[in-house]
Amino acid sequence: MPRFFDAARGFSSFARGEAKDKVASAGDVIDSARTATATWLQPSSQRRGNWWLPLLLGLGLGAFIAFWWDPQRGHARRSAWRQRFEGAARRTSRSASRSLHTASSQARGTFAGIIHVEDESKEYNDATLAEKVESELFRDPSIPKGSININAERGVVVLRGQVEPAQVELIADRTRHISGVVDVDNRLKASR
Repeated sequence: MPRFFDAARGFSSFARGEAKDKVASAGDVIDSARTATATWLQPSSQRRGNWWLPLLLGLGLGAFIAFWWDPQRGHARRSAWRQRFEGAARRTSRSASRSLHTASSQARGTFAGIIHVEDESKEYNDATLAEKVESELFRDPSIPKGSININAERGVVVLRGQVEPAQVELIADRTRHISGVVDVDNRLKASR
């Protein structure tokens, strides 16, 4: 309701003769519009500013609209771009999920490794220790599997067989670093 009363007061003041002020202010608006129009109608040498920027933007926007909403191929283009966007979103989501899973698995493994610290002085029975040494030594394909006999007696590993001269100490040294091995009796012979 207050707007209605404001409008009514304005009309009554116009009717009483205060219209001269209103016409003068309307003339100012018209003059400023004429000035702005004249500025744009001036030759390009007299115009100031980057007049070419709106032109380029308009041309680019028009080309985009013509390309995107083309009646013959526009739907196919929009579908192809939508599928590309959805595929990229799926790949990003899968990659993030894999990274999160990897990080959580590694954290879980590290935490389990901290809690369950392996006791280096763990004792194995002789048969288990011999199998453990065989398993760890023969991971290296350069160590001849059929040439070496491995036995264990109360934590002492006995190595027998013939190997190349460079491998005699290498095999004994690797055996000493296997957990559960108390000592190594190296009876390996260098083949000629």
